[in-house]
Amino acid sequence: MRFMVSVVAAEEEEGIFSSATTPPELVVLPLHASVGDLRAKAERILCNTYYLMEGFVEQDLIWPQGLEVSEVELLFHVAQLGMGMGVWVRGKRGESGAASLRYEGGAEEWRMECECGARDDDGERMVASDLCEVWQHTWCLGIPDAEEVAHLCFCDRCASALLQPLIV
Repeated sequence: MRFMVSVVAAEEEEGIFSSATTPPELVVLPLHASVGDLRAKAERILCNTYYLMEGFVEQDLIWPQGLEVSEVELLFHVAQLGMGMGVWVRGKRGESGAASLRYEGGAEEWRMECECGARDDDGERMVASDLCEVWQHTWCLGIPDAEEVAHLCFCDRCASALLQPLIV
């Protein structure tokens, strides 16, 4: 069972995120897992993935379309609505947590806009277009993993702009 879990600040902590919240995290559970198991694993993944969410305490899950789901209900029944379903975890800082819940994207400013739909670093091999500096997966650009990336690399958008005939 696969769920994409995103964070929502508890009402008493609204406005604590310095910029955007964290990207959705993939949570994988066995077919026999319950909603309670999803809550616990989502909390653990968020605490372990983001330093600033250390001590994060999950309060409840928010399901799409206002779906009401019992804590003991099996995820197998819920997931019939669609695999890879997005779920939001509402929570707040724990007593041992960092000063605030905020997602820091790092000091670097970079953008990923791959044709496969990825918008964040997923660990796959990537290359940036030398003109627009937008990152894409190498395999989405047709570059096999065993092949070296060219010294000059252009995304499809930049390449088509470069190859347009000049109108005189």
